[in-house]
Amino acid sequence: MRRRPLTRRCEARYASLSVRPPAIDARRFPALAEYLGKLPAGLASYPAALTKGILLRSAVSGHYFHSSWHDLPAEIASAMKTPPLPTSWLSTVLTDAVFCAVADTFYPTKEAVVKWNFDRTIGLARVPMYSSLAKLAGLDRFVRAAVKVHALFQRGTDLKVDLRGSEATVRLEHPPHLHGGLNHLSNEGVFRAALESSGARKATVELVESTPTFARYECRWHA
Repeated sequence: MRRRPLTRRCEARYASLSVRPPAIDARRFPALAEYLGKLPAGLASYPAALTKGILLRSAVSGHYFHSSWHDLPAEIASAMKTPPLPTSWLSTVLTDAVFCAVADTFYPTKEAVVKWNFDRTIGLARVPMYSSLAKLAGLDRFVRAAVKVHALFQRGTDLKVDLRGSEATVRLEHPPHLHGGLNHLSNEGVFRAALESSGARKATVELVESTPTFARYECRWHA
């Protein structure tokens, strides 16, 4: 019997639905759902934007595999269950998606997210390769070399630093929505930890502007 075109169209429609990644439960994962929802192609967005595996590993480190993570898209769940090698390059979108999922699960407030990222950056600073870099450079040179340090961990984004004595304006630029507002905020902890690890005292970092394509921070410290 010859199938009717309508039946073929229906079968094709349901076949396409069956291979789509699972929808993100916005009640359990509000930050992750918002982040992926704003990207032009979800997890496949911006393939040229890459991040060192150590950043994803540090986001997952110290957390057990939560039962709710089984319901996440397979690519995210797999990266959380078996993180990549520290020196490998992987999708920045995937890295940020994992960051959002961990934040949604264990860090429900903005203050908690900032503290978590301060603590994990301090942990990264103790890795011999990076701690030696900070100590050898010294505070002033480390801040001036922040763009090169950024390039050790990120590709496809730009960091600009305007240093003025014991103050600096830091501007992070990236493709639209590659980094979301929560990620921008978390850098308050990241940058403060980086400053303190290189010798700064009483460092403060404030996110003063956050847009789809850049974030701007004001940093102050005592040498």
